[in-house]
Amino acid sequence: MPFRSGYKIAVFILSFLAAYSSCTAQKSLTDTVVPLREVDVSAARLDVFTVGTKVVRIDSTDLGTCKTLSLADMLSTLSLVAVKSYGAGSLATISMRGTGAAHVAVLWNGFSLQSPMNGGTDISLLPVFFADKVTLQYGGAGALFGSGALGGSIHFENKPSFNRGWNISIGSAAGSFDDYSGQFSALFSGKKLVSSTKIFYNSAQNNYPFTNITLVAKPISKLQHAAIISTGLLQENYLKIGNNQEINIRIWCQDEQRQIPPLMVKPYSNATQDDRFARLSAGWQRTSAKVDLQLRSGLFYDIQHYENPDINTDALLTSVVSSTDAESSFRPAKGHIINAALNLTYAQASSDNYSETAEQQKESLFVSWKYVTKNGNLKTAVSLREEVVDGTLMNPVPAAGIEWNLFKSFKVYANGSGVYRLPTLNDRYWVPGGNRELKPEQGWTEELGIQHQINIKSFTTSYEISAFNSNIHNWIIWLPMDSYWSPRNLLEVWSRGTEATLNGGFSKKSWHVKISASINYVKSTNQKSKYENDASVGKQLIYVPQISAFGRLEIGWHNVQLIYLHSCTGGRYTTSDNTFFLEPYQTGKIYLSNKFHLQHFAIEIYGSISNIWNTEYQSIAWMPGTGRSFKVGIVLTADGRFKNDNSK
Repeated sequence: MPFRSGYKIAVFILSFLAAYSSCTAQKSLTDTVVPLREVDVSAARLDVFTVGTKVVRIDSTDLGTCKTLSLADMLSTLSLVAVKSYGAGSLATISMRGTGAAHVAVLWNGFSLQSPMNGGTDISLLPVFFADKVTLQYGGAGALFGSGALGGSIHFENKPSFNRGWNISIGSAAGSFDDYSGQFSALFSGKKLVSSTKIFYNSAQNNYPFTNITLVAKPISKLQHAAIISTGLLQENYLKIGNNQEINIRIWCQDEQRQIPPLMVKPYSNATQDDRFARLSAGWQRTSAKVDLQLRSGLFYDIQHYENPDINTDALLTSVVSSTDAESSFRPAKGHIINAALNLTYAQASSDNYSETAEQQKESLFVSWKYVTKNGNLKTAVSLREEVVDGTLMNPVPAAGIEWNLFKSFKVYANGSGVYRLPTLNDRYWVPGGNRELKPEQGWTEELGIQHQINIKSFTTSYEISAFNSNIHNWIIWLPMDSYWSPRNLLEVWSRGTEATLNGGFSKKSWHVKISASINYVKSTNQKSKYENDASVGKQLIYVPQISAFGRLEIGWHNVQLIYLHSCTGGRYTTSDNTFFLEPYQTGKIYLSNKFHLQHFAIEIYGSISNIWNTEYQSIAWMPGTGRSFKVGIVLTADGRFKNDNSK
């Protein structure tokens, strides 16, 4: 069996690397002790080897302002990625650089969260409260992150901090349309042990008013049957073993029950969906002056229960995914880093629309090398991934990137990467229509960009401009075949565009002001006919806006913070021949908070107004967006690190 042979290879490689690490560690420990907290092995691929690509990190301030939101709501507010939402609390998917919902890799601490059944990730199920770090990596990264990373990748991460003492936090918020949420977190952070527990609860009726443009009189209606109830638990445990080893165990359980609201063109809906999942991961890592080692494994169990009595449908979908990595980073000489890893992934799924239990087995081997010159002005990296899927050897996937500081604070970067996406289990096993002869989507992406930062006393400004190009072959599309639909490798998609960002900041004594603005242009078109007289050739892909813009203004004084966010979304076509489209729209959000510190206690009071201009819009055709809404909340925190700083 391929799985067993791959397992033996993984054990052999890990044993070899462990033995080599022990030798090098003994040799170098007398000279250098590498503190574990300064070397995060699991983040090596994202932080070290994404050379020449655009990477955007959501800062801690923004994570704090969005702590009661889902990842979908945060990204639609704070970024230029296209979030496609099927209504308040309903399914939400993401598109980056003109690709589809299954073309963005979403990873939790390095583990892919993409569904093995449909290839997508419902980012409305990812609570920002559970994230310590959120990073957006733009552009293809198939060599680093595998199948599905065609348009980019989103990294949802948890990061321990040792020796911080204890922290207990309780928060509650209430908002428009019967929106209520509660959060609890408890942290113990010692010299050797970190244990963190996070629990959240959220419920909302989402019965907001909207103008029903499908009716002659265009009356004001209320959205019906859109309530949600969501609960979740995240337990993290980290233990240091000596000065250079760590083990960790994470458990994430969640249940979301939601009603599926009707579209404007329908008078009612009785559909419901219950999403439940349990995610368990365990890992070990060891660092030394020369070699870092990591072994990690994850088990992910998902259940989706969809009921719609209106069409006599009761569907139960289940999937189980196991993933194991053996990874090492080796520094043979100053300025050189080599990363090698072997991944074993097994996926199994069942559905009433499968004639049998569907399975997929992958063994992946990838290697990366990075070189940095002595003065740090030049960085280069090359990567290569080879994969065996169900016993079939795939084409190798390469990548190369470069970053060059031409002069102080001015950088030029470029990257080229192979990308691919494997057919999903639905693509292969769905009855009727599944096609087991499908080929993987494959292509190449390139980008070129510049970054420049200017510091003048207390004023800082920076800008970044990038251009990208992507050509994807064998793009999978489902087409009608007699009495049913079936997937085919028919599309050739060409995506290209530019992105620009400007940031500025000023600080003086107790004041600070930050401002940023971004704009994207994306042209994503199908270049190949699906059938005779196909009107979609050369036309923009559906739901991909050509123009998007975002602005942010933050004003802070002592512990008072005022933030205004403004986003602009261009028109989006809803038909492949571009005859129908959704109007462009703009929304604004304002957030105000104040935090009081007293000894070991803190109280934060905050409030927000979303869609402050009460814009009427549609993210999906005939699904009304949420109008103006209000939210207020309070967070009480007890923390051993706090001191009385009210006098500041």
